[in-house]
Amino acid sequence: LNPNQVLTFVYTVKVNDNTLDDEYDFTFQYRSAVDGKTRSKSFAIPVTRIGEALATVDVKTNPEVIPPGSSGELVLTVKNLASHLMKDVSLKLDLTGDDIPFAPLGSSTEQKISLLSVNNEQELTFNVIALPDAESDVYKVPLIIEYYDELGNKFTSTDLVSLIVGSIPELSVTAESSDLYSSRMLGDLLVKVTNKGLTKVKFVNVKIAGSEDYDILSPDEVYIGNIDSDDYESAEFSIYLKRAKHDQVVIPITLEYKDSNNKFYSEDMNLILVISKYNNPSGNSTGYVVFVLIILGVGYYIYRKRKHKKR
Repeated sequence: LNPNQVLTFVYTVKVNDNTLDDEYDFTFQYRSAVDGKTRSKSFAIPVTRIGEALATVDVKTNPEVIPPGSSGELVLTVKNLASHLMKDVSLKLDLTGDDIPFAPLGSSTEQKISLLSVNNEQELTFNVIALPDAESDVYKVPLIIEYYDELGNKFTSTDLVSLIVGSIPELSVTAESSDLYSSRMLGDLLVKVTNKGLTKVKFVNVKIAGSEDYDILSPDEVYIGNIDSDDYESAEFSIYLKRAKHDQVVIPITLEYKDSNNKFYSEDMNLILVISKYNNPSGNSTGYVVFVLIILGVGYYIYRKRKHKKR
């Protein structure tokens, strides 16, 4: 090895699986043939684990489903899985996508942790609001994670968290029309199902139960499909009315449907059908004729009275 000459030696080494993140000392030995003496030179090599070191161990939202135009909390619990201290940990929600109908509410989209010790975990809360026109769905939101190790090395990774937009369905049933006006008669009942909720409901099925007060002559269930928010659909049944207590009949109805996120609902409710003689078309016609006759009679009386005065 001549003066000022440089030679490179390559050694292949393997780090043990149970080695902790740290700096390890190595010693390089060499011997000169001139004097036969062995000399050494020490140096340090840093060992750092590669892979996921900061993990999101728990994700929850409050409420679990956020209605359009309403606010909620996204709570993340992160844990240090590495064998070294983490510094300047940053978690940021990326809400910039056009397909993500959320905005920060009263706080930043970024949360920071100054120090996170080995095997320790910490909870972070993000306040968000769903846009008023947000469609019911499950939205994947990118979560950008950045941190530094003890040696000042920066690490960046991206994860995904879910936010759900939706609302609890609110349906009501009413008798849209009925030609039943007395006991012991056959007639049709038109049941109106109204969606008073904020989001659409799907696969709506209407079923009525039998009773001692009436017999069902048509199929006892009708599939009416989807109902948009602030809209309604109708289902028609044919029944034979046997009796009516206090001029009304209670009809048990079961509604089965799914919300926009395909969650199944089954709801039992009672439809109060009022039985009145005024529902009778012939009764209405008779009343109209009587009213006309009264008007004609009053007119004739006034005419005769005026004629008598003139005489």
